[in-house]
Amino acid sequence: MAIQTPLPFFYSSGSSLDGMMEGGGRLPGDPCQSFQQQQLQQMAMMPWPLCPPPATSTTGFTLLSSWTSGPSVSMDPSRHLIQRLVEKQGDEIDQFLRQQSDTLVAELRQQAKRHTAAMVRSFQSKASFLLRQREEELAKANKLGLELELRLKSAEEDRARWQIVAMENEAMAISLHNTLEQVREPCFSTTNGVPTEEAAAPEPTAGMSSTTLGRCRVCGHRDACVVLLPCSHLCCCPPCASFLEGCPLCSSVKRGSVEVFWE
Repeated sequence: MAIQTPLPFFYSSGSSLDGMMEGGGRLPGDPCQSFQQQQLQQMAMMPWPLCPPPATSTTGFTLLSSWTSGPSVSMDPSRHLIQRLVEKQGDEIDQFLRQQSDTLVAELRQQAKRHTAAMVRSFQSKASFLLRQREEELAKANKLGLELELRLKSAEEDRARWQIVAMENEAMAISLHNTLEQVREPCFSTTNGVPTEEAAAPEPTAGMSSTTLGRCRVCGHRDACVVLLPCSHLCCCPPCASFLEGCPLCSSVKRGSVEVFWE
């Protein structure tokens, strides 16, 4: 014989339970009646303010299946509404997070652009400063090189000029040496180093006496011991040579004079 599991029974008030037990709800001779009555008494003491009135069968007992199926059916629209609200709230949260993420990414990009622009400006400033410094150094170097070139050119000109002067002086010295040799040969022709009387007396030239041959051609009183340049004529004394502008013999312009000291 199979034992049937008793179902929970609910009622709306204690009076209904008493009426059911006093009326047709009592089943004489039913072995489960006493157990069901105890269960109903225990459940009657529990508060059920939010539960709808339980459905009763023809026997007067509340069925669990009717109680459980009723709330589930009544809760379906609210569940769908709550599910839609949760989904909508989730979508709004996702949209808000996406907006915040996009805003953060945009701000980071702007910050990176500003940082890059600041670095570029700093590098440009440093590069401009270094470029100006290099240009100034290059200008100084060019100026110094130009000055050195001018000095080198001036030195080359001075060297060429002094070389010309040296050549002129060398030619003048050679000419003076030859003139002195020509003057000394007739005056100091020697025999074993001793001058003779003929050599001591210079030969008179045409139109000149022997007494005026070694005299100054200007004053005629002092000995002629100054050679005029560039004609190389030995024809005047030092006092007269100081104011002469030309040679008294060939009338050439005097550029200089050399005093001769006889030994």
